[in-house]
Amino acid sequence: MDQLNNLKLTCFTNLCVCKFKVKEYQSVIAITEQIMDMNPRHPKALYFRGKCQYLVEEFENSIATLTKLCEIEPDNADFQNELENAKRLKAAELKKQKKVYSKMFQ
Repeated sequence: MDQLNNLKLTCFTNLCVCKFKVKEYQSVIAITEQIMDMNPRHPKALYFRGKCQYLVEEFENSIATLTKLCEIEPDNADFQNELENAKRLKAAELKKQKKVYSKMFQ
């Protein structure tokens, strides 16, 4: 049974990479959900999930996912960079929304 689960994890992870390359970000998020059901601390699944979440503008979810990833692998600079990128994109989106809403009420 362990071999089967390891094979499933490998296949789902490879599928995530393929879907990510063709920019099917919602599919990647759905596939990583299945991976995380089997192994909630799977670094590649968390990485692709977090990255795709901010690419589809789910900034809060992305930050939560990438924060969890950075807790699991605190020495990985790439993961830290992705977390900072998600935070930066969230801040830019909030600034953009604030500008739009400020014009509505003038």
